[in-house]
Order: sequence, then C-alpha cells, then structure tokens
Amino acid sequence: MQAVALRCDLGTFWTQPRVAQLLWHFLHVTDRVRVQSITWWIHADIRWFIFELQPALPDSDFSSEEELLPLLPAPVGPLPPLPVPDEPRPQSTPPEIDYGVNAYLAAGLKPLTARDETLKLQAITYERKCALKKWLSLISVNFQAWEIARRALGPFEPSFACKGLVDSVRDAAGVKASSTLHNRAGPLLRYVKFWKGRGHKCFPVSEGQVYSFFKDGGDMAPTFPRSLMISISFAVHVFGLVWTDDPLRSGRVKGLVASHYATKREEVRRPAFTVEQIKLLERIVMDNGRSSYDRVAAGFFLLLAYGRLRFSDGQRITSFLLDQPDPNKPELGYLECTAKRTKSQVGMIKKAKVLPVVIPLAAVGLCWIPTWLVLRMKAGLCYGGSVPENEPILPAVAAGGGWTRVPLDVSAASDWLRQLLRHTAQVGPIKVGTHSAKATMLSWAAKVGMDDGPRRLLGFHVKTGDSLIVYSRDAMSHPMRLLVRLILDVKNGKFDPDLTRSGALASELAGESESSEGSTDEECKQVSEEERAVEEVVGEWDPGHGPDEHFARHLVSRCIHKVRDEAGSQLVCGRTISTRFEVLNKKPAFMHPLCSGCFSV
Repeated sequence: MQAVALRCDLGTFWTQPRVAQLLWHFLHVTDRVRVQSITWWIHADIRWFIFELQPALPDSDFSSEEELLPLLPAPVGPLPPLPVPDEPRPQSTPPEIDYGVNAYLAAGLKPLTARDETLKLQAITYERKCALKKWLSLISVNFQAWEIARRALGPFEPSFACKGLVDSVRDAAGVKASSTLHNRAGPLLRYVKFWKGRGHKCFPVSEGQVYSFFKDGGDMAPTFPRSLMISISFAVHVFGLVWTDDPLRSGRVKGLVASHYATKREEVRRPAFTVEQIKLLERIVMDNGRSSYDRVAAGFFLLLAYGRLRFSDGQRITSFLLDQPDPNKPELGYLECTAKRTKSQVGMIKKAKVLPVVIPLAAVGLCWIPTWLVLRMKAGLCYGGSVPENEPILPAVAAGGGWTRVPLDVSAASDWLRQLLRHTAQVGPIKVGTHSAKATMLSWAAKVGMDDGPRRLLGFHVKTGDSLIVYSRDAMSHPMRLLVRLILDVKNGKFDPDLTRSGALASELAGESESSEGSTDEECKQVSEEERAVEEVVGEWDPGHGPDEHFARHLVSRCIHKVRDEAGSQLVCGRTISTRFEVLNKKPAFMHPLCSGCFSV
C-alpha cells in the first residue's frame, strides 16, 4: 500500500468549523480512505494542509491524487460539527521579512496592514479637507476682503452659495501641497485671533495693523514675522486677499521682520554621504543575504544620491529607461528617468512638463542599478517604462509581505536610512537624512572645483528667467560627463571627498535645507499658539467620535491619538503612551492631525 500526500489550499474563507467538516468527510463518510496524519501551517494568510492518506481496504489501493479524489463523496445535507482541540497555532512570518537583518523593522517602523493602507490613503484626503477648512474660516472673517469670495458669491447676500465658495477655494488651491496650505494658514490664524481678541477687524490687511501686531503680539519665534509676511503674500496671490496699503513694501515692517529673523539659530544642513556610506549602500543592494526590502530601499537612496534628487522628487519619477550599450563597461551607461511636479519646477507650465533625470551607471563601488531594477521587478514594483500614476517609487512595507500603494513618508525614510548606515562612522554632530543624498554629488563637485554652470544643472537649479531647455537631455551631456569622471576618480582613489576642505571653496549648492515636502518657514513653530488660534477662529472640525473617548497628542508631531483602555497606557494604534505623549483632559475642537491607525477618516 502507498500513502499519498494531498495538499489542499483552503483559502482564507475556510474557518475552523468548515475545516472540521472537511476532516469529518475523511474520517466518517468513506470507509475506503483513512487519514494517517495531518500537517498544516499558515503562509501569506492562506491555510495549507497536507493529508497523508492510505487505503483502508486491501482492494482500494491507489497511486495518485486523481484516483483518490473520486473516492471522496460530495456533502449531502448539513454536516455534523466536529470538536477541534484548541492547540497553539504556528505564527505566520512572511518569508521576506527577516527580523534579524531587516533594517525597516529594526528602525522601529511598522509594516502596514491592508486596513492601515486604506486609512493612509483616506488620511491624505482628510488632510486636504482640513487645510481647505482653515482657509474657508479665514475667508469667512470678512467675505468682502477676499476677491475669491466676491466672485463666488456674486452680488447676492451670502445666504448662501456655499458650495460655489468651497469649489472656488478648492480650485484656487490647485496642486499646492496640503502641508503648504496648512503652513500658510497658521500665521494668519494667529493674526486673526490677536485682533479678534481686541475687538478689531483685521481684513482687509493694513500696514498699521501688521506693524502693531509685530510690536505687541507677545513672544514670537524669530522666524514667525517672516512667515506671516509670506502667508499674506500667499493669500494675496492665491485667494485675492485685499489690503488697504501695501504692508509687504513697508520699510518699518520689513525692518522689524529682518530684526527678528537675524536672531534665528544657525541653519542646520544635512551632511553629505561619505564614500564609505555610498559603498555600503551599494553592497546592500548586491547582497543576496539581505532582505529584498532593505535592498530596494538602499537602491532608492542611491538613486537620490547619484541623481541629485530630493526625497519628494524621487517619489515622483514617472519612467525608467536603462541605457547600457556595453554591460562590460558600466561607466558608459545611464539610467534615464523622468520626474513630474518636482520642487525644482516652479510655475504652472514647468510643473506640467517632465524633468529629465539622468543617473550614471558608474559607481564608486559596485554597479548596482541593473540588480536594483531586477529586484524591483521581482517585488512587483515599477522597473521599466512608464510608472503608473500616483505610484510611489518607495512605498511603505505591507504587514503580510510585499509593498503597499502608500508612499513612505520622509521621516520614516530617514529612520530607515540611518538604520542601514548604523555601522558607519558619523561625520560631525548632525545625523544623515534623506537630503544628504541630494547634497552628496553636489558637495563632491564643489570640492573638486567643478564650474558653477555644470553644478547648477546637476542640481536642477536655474537662474530666474532661464528657459526649461536647460533641463533637456542634450544640455545635461557635458555635466554628466564631468560627473562620471568625478565618480571614477573617487573609485580609483585619485580624489577623496572625505578629506579636509583646506583650500576648497564652499558652494551654495553643497548643502541645502532638510525640507523636502511642502513649504514651511518658521524655525520653531509655536504649535500651542497656533492650535489655540485654530480652535478659536476655525471652530470645531470633527469626523465624529463618542463623548466618552479619550485622546492623547504627540508632543513633537502634534498628531492626535485615541486612548485604548481606561488605564491610559495603550493607544488604539498599538503604541504605548510614553513621555512623548500628552494625555488630553478634553477632546480637541479641531481634530487634526489624526493618527491613521487610531481613526478611520
């Protein structure tokens, strides 16, 4: 007699009672088959069973599954339940997520479940609604002081073409980042709160009121007056805010703003990668012993470094084309990409065009780009041709294995990057971040003495008024040849960018500010003041929660979480309430920003 292994993919819809019914068939319905042993496990949310079967009668020998399956009769009528012992089940760990070597998990980042992914995508829409709500509240302070309201409401009393005003504000915001809308609204909300508390109207904006606010507005961050002036300019140009006399050109206002700004702390710039760090990232991409997640992420950070890209610009790449004429000479090839709506492209017409991004295959260590593209193909990520719209180049990791459609945010990417580079020496007191990638090649070019013109083109910086033609592929040919020569000099030891800078002339392009998402201007936002201004001016904004629920706010990100238990030790999203959280005595009036793991918005 011969035993045959029968593997059944029962799927996620097979609950424990239904599995018990299936086993009852094998054990009780037929007397020609006997179950010798059952082995089962869970992988990728699918329950797999292997039944070791052998014939119960001498004349019922079989040698294949095809001969065995007809012996199993179809169920007739309801099947009796069969008690199943409550045994510990093996925990499923996706084979790709190796908790020992995966830097994503070691950095404390949480893979997203399918529910988390949906909530993250919904949170993007909620973020936009909150931003528009703030601007609608500012406009409602005095409709006649805003050109957009006068056009939307027309000559009629505001009783009320409300939908027309909402649509007008949404259309005026256009493609501006939601974070930019929030940052521009914050200083104006504090300005409105100040004059509302004194019983005065503040719109239309007058030079005298702006000057008095700066003189009597109390404790302000050094950069706040400048932020308010930028917000006023933004409101004028985007939503048509009216002023009675031009505060933006007032000598005393500009002088006061400059005096405040002069006291700000020294600008912090992320250091460029060292040669050792670049080589380590290249080795990670080529290391078959590392998880595919770390290898894909390391390749993305190298893409930013060799492509001189900001993190947000790298996420907006729209196509890949590998141009490698001779595989034996990688320094002759390039990875040609296009990016859309990057931060370097200022203006409506430029943002509608694609920005050519050329990455040399030449590397200071290993030629990593072809391997990285193969890894992306195996992972189901875009690797060649056009990239589907709204698909991020580096998405968040999924809890069950694989990748989500949610773009990885810049703070999580920085944590992941630092975990990948944790064994390398840190240069200076400032940690590396995602913007270190953009600064690297530009810093090396400045140290080697490359001319300003090629460096400007390599960094996608053009002078005001220059045509977009400078971004063309032909215009990049000479700078790219210089960059390849620089990379090969570093590889061959002819030039070491990590040596001291004695005699080197620093360049403005060598380092830049860390910001890579949206636009913010304040050095240290006075969040408590701004939150009080939002609650007073904007009012309540709540997706709907019960009165008995308790909330906590993160002291740094200001994100609102929901408390899980009465003891107040756990949050609904799974985080532990630590000293970084403030348990709120009452529910905030303006529920923003919200944790996507605690709320379904």
